[in-house]
Amino acid sequence: MANVYTWTVDSMLNYPTYAGQTNVVCVVNWVCTGTNGTQTGHSAGASGIPFISADPFIPYANLTNDIVIGWVKESLGTDGVNSVQSDIDGQIAAASNPQQNAPLPWAS
Repeated sequence: MANVYTWTVDSMLNYPTYAGQTNVVCVVNWVCTGTNGTQTGHSAGASGIPFISADPFIPYANLTNDIVIGWVKESLGTDGVNSVQSDIDGQIAAASNPQQNAPLPWAS
């Protein structure tokens, strides 16, 4: 089974006013959680969100997790998103096959 990833916005920083708009998001703190159905892994970060005046402005009250995570993924780029998810894959793999302390064979 392939790992499933859930990206969520933890918090956002905004400018009260910027380029004639109010409550303009500039930094998003995010969390990505992955699971294989049994084990989970997490990664968190912060992404700067550039203001692009040519884009239609979405009022702060109309933002959704999906919209903002779309900005985060665009900011990270394909390689960044893949790196986050690869890190989580490693956590899940390690949790699925945990290391253990074994007695030294000569210490009996």
